[in-house]
Amino acid sequence: MKTHLVPIAVAILICSSELVSACGGVGSGARIARGSFGGGVPIVSAAPAANPMFAAIAMQNAQFAMARQAAIAQANAYNARMRPVRLANASRVRQQRLAMREARKEIRIAKLEAQRHEEQEFLAKARTWTDVTGNHQVIAVLADANAWGVKLQKKDGSTVNVPMERLSSPDQTVVAAVIARGIDNGVMLAGL
Repeated sequence: MKTHLVPIAVAILICSSELVSACGGVGSGARIARGSFGGGVPIVSAAPAANPMFAAIAMQNAQFAMARQAAIAQANAYNARMRPVRLANASRVRQQRLAMREARKEIRIAKLEAQRHEEQEFLAKARTWTDVTGNHQVIAVLADANAWGVKLQKKDGSTVNVPMERLSSPDQTVVAAVIARGIDNGVMLAGL
């Protein structure tokens, strides 16, 4: 034994001998058990008949230990019963998340396709309109026309009213042809 542990072992031995004598001695029901303190220093445990206080404490400790073991067993049984449910729930949640991710992806693709389709339809009907100076241009669809001017609808849905004298001569020719076709077909163009 190391020299610095000797005083601790001596103190434990003195305390345990005082405890044995307080319990009524070795012959009166107290027993000395070999423990792990100080490499085999005697540990005193009282027998139930020796001291009623020790008996009550020992019984209470035993009840606590049994209650603790019962609680642990109950928790283990509950966890064993619930494990498949938890795994099933986790699997279901994971599948729902994957399905939602796929649905969002499909929605994004559908929106992009719809935008592309709308843009192609717009570009098929639209033309580049230029003013007399040639400085201003707008890509738009002819929404309405009359002798005063034209109503042009842009890609974003907004409309612009342009007087006929502000349009370039090729644009004025297109507008005149549209108005003539409308008159020939009996279609009255609405006023701007």
